[in-house]
Amino acid sequence: MIASVVPLDGEGRPLRKAILYYDQRDHERALAQFEKALGIMEMAGESVSTDANLYRVHIASVARKLGDYERSIALHLEGLSFYRQNLGPSHPKTASLLNNLGNAYRAAGRLSEAE
Repeated sequence: MIASVVPLDGEGRPLRKAILYYDQRDHERALAQFEKALGIMEMAGESVSTDANLYRVHIASVARKLGDYERSIALHLEGLSFYRQNLGPSHPKTASLLNNLGNAYRAAGRLSEAE
């Protein structure tokens, strides 16, 4: 299950919709809503924030579910860099993201990189 966060807008509530769609395994609609939420963050000048990074990580997870492994890997690597810099290499979120990155590498058939 994807972690819940406070919605960014009062109208469409893209994060709540994204989480709902993800939980229903409607990954295409979830992806669209996570991208909308990230777009709102970027328009607000918050593209380098913990929340924006979390949305990128969610997009990476959904991209993997949809078979877009290269996008998933790229976003997981971006998220990993952010977590290492801001939370540290030993933080549980960093460790969790490493696991998700390994899953994306494995799904892409890049087993040597998954280790």
